[in-house]
Amino acid sequence: MNSLSKYLFEHLHFGIEEKEFTFLEKIIFFVIVFNCLIVIIESESFIYLKYQYFFDTVRIFFGVLFIIEYISRLIAVGQIQQFSGIKGRVRYIFTIWAIIDLLAILPLILVGLNEGFLFRLLRAIRLFGLIRFG
Repeated sequence: MNSLSKYLFEHLHFGIEEKEFTFLEKIIFFVIVFNCLIVIIESESFIYLKYQYFFDTVRIFFGVLFIIEYISRLIAVGQIQQFSGIKGRVRYIFTIWAIIDLLAILPLILVGLNEGFLFRLLRAIRLFGLIRFG
């Protein structure tokens, strides 16, 4: 697990350290932007109803990706001294970046595919996660 944690730490950005963006982070950035575009497009009900299967499939796909990213960050953050161990990871869960990530995946976890406006808004909150890359 330690080597996995170290590998993930080297490839993920936590917003508290200075390092170059990795290929993985660039992919995450692209996925966040694409996901937000999908949220905007599907908010038009006639488009959503016409392509409902596509939007539902994409929502699950992005949800699973963001859950994997969240878990990966929980594993990797242990490499930072202040977040090492179980208590450190719990401390990380309550940082602004982890809360934003959690808010982005909560709609899928809480309601699955039957989401309303508020849950779409929570998915769009993922845009704030892009600040970490800036």
